[in-house]
Amino acid sequence: MYNFNHFFYFYVTAQFGSITKASDYLKISQPSLSAQIKTLEENLDFPLFVRNGRAIELTAKGKIFYRYCSKMFQDLEGVNKFLNAKDENEIENLKIAVSDQVERPFVAEVIGKFIKKYNPENLPRIVLYTDSHENLLGPFKLGEYDLLITHSSKSLSRASVTVMNLPVTLAGTVKVLFKNGKSFKNLNSFFKGNNVGLILPTETFKLREETESFLLKEKCQPEVVFESNILASNIRVLVEGAGLAFLPQAYIKKELKKGTLASFSPPNGHWTHQLYMATQPSREAKKGIEEFKTLFLEEVNIE
Repeated sequence: MYNFNHFFYFYVTAQFGSITKASDYLKISQPSLSAQIKTLEENLDFPLFVRNGRAIELTAKGKIFYRYCSKMFQDLEGVNKFLNAKDENEIENLKIAVSDQVERPFVAEVIGKFIKKYNPENLPRIVLYTDSHENLLGPFKLGEYDLLITHSSKSLSRASVTVMNLPVTLAGTVKVLFKNGKSFKNLNSFFKGNNVGLILPTETFKLREETESFLLKEKCQPEVVFESNILASNIRVLVEGAGLAFLPQAYIKKELKKGTLASFSPPNGHWTHQLYMATQPSREAKKGIEEFKTLFLEEVNIE
């Protein structure tokens, strides 16, 4: 006779791809979780995971077993919802998870517009949470969040995903961008001619990697004057005239419109930075999901 708890522990561990993260989520010790998965493997008579560096991956049979467990626990989630169903007019929670690489004021702007769409008595209760993509992924797969907005498409294959392309522009104040009153033919001569520094996200950011790749291709090596893992800080430093930055146009749409910042880029940007909006198929019909997605896409649009 198989232990149902072992099935669930395996399912959660497969979602996180990590014994450490799964044990934290399940609130049991790592040795205990490892022991129970080992017991399950012994009962099944085949291995479920192989170690790949610090991470663990499903074996071929583990992937098949995972598919069966997914169906079982997804059906169980439906039963759970039915048994705990509230009055159909009662307001639901709308749980949104956002990668810490997405600019927060940008998300706050969408939240503000979303709230304005509803009367207070009909507004879904919103729970907004931010963390790294890796830390959000497991709980999202387990149904803790209705919507995930992130910079990475990693492990989103089973979700319904909307891809958003954000043109990236080189921005700064007019004074900094054109302080010599000159026009330049390319970025290399621009940086040398203006003698200004670059404002960057920290090295963990996808936008940092994209910027460095672009500069390498353009054979530009500007001096870095500021870096932060909070994009809102980068934008504030940019507005204060401390340097220049490559940023998605959507993140600085208001500043560009007001003239607080200007752009030195082609109309479609130097490259596109991708974001992803993911929902589990079972959550797409939930109140507020489609409205929020529509507003987010409108905010991404730079027209």
